[in-house]
Amino acid sequence: MRDLRVRRVDARGVTLAVLGSDRVVDVLFDGRRIWSFWVRRDTTRDRGPAGVLTRSITWPSPMRSHLVGTGAVTLRDHVSATDLWSGEVRFSDDDRRVDFVDRQGHPIALDKSNRFSPVFAERTATDLDPLLDAMSELLEVLAAQGVAAFPAYGTLLGAVREGDFLGHDSDADLGYVSTRSHPVDVVRESFALQRAVAAAGYRTYRY
Repeated sequence: MRDLRVRRVDARGVTLAVLGSDRVVDVLFDGRRIWSFWVRRDTTRDRGPAGVLTRSITWPSPMRSHLVGTGAVTLRDHVSATDLWSGEVRFSDDDRRVDFVDRQGHPIALDKSNRFSPVFAERTATDLDPLLDAMSELLEVLAAQGVAAFPAYGTLLGAVREGDFLGHDSDADLGYVSTRSHPVDVVRESFALQRAVAAAGYRTYRY
């Protein structure tokens, strides 16, 4: 891609030359997506050799304890799936391969909140069927309260684009459009829905 060039990938992070619009780049280790970032929103601008303007981003702090040894890194455009850069990166002198697993040995990746979790790509139908059941039950609970809820955000995108959950996602999103017009009534409605969901046996919390 002429409007996006990877200048450097090393133990500190990634340096890019970005001429086009903002977009998401997936970072893969040994062919498995571990992290994603926006090339403008998440990077900082700096000036490289010969005064060339570049943008850089360091490895997220949750990743750093895993960056021990050497890893095969690929940077891939999220939408087109075009590989922008691929190569071996040495993060330390340790004689081992970089690996991203939890204490139980399960593969993990960073979610949209930069927290490690077993993302959907690493889960089986046995893991995901209870989530689908919970979504169906919640839709019924909300419908009983007069609310027509629907899959939203990444859950909706995955269903429409891939017919499945997004591989790098780790939760399910439901939304609804309130029929109330006054902000106080919208808030009261949301509290009533929260009580109904809690009464159905689900633990809830508010942002």
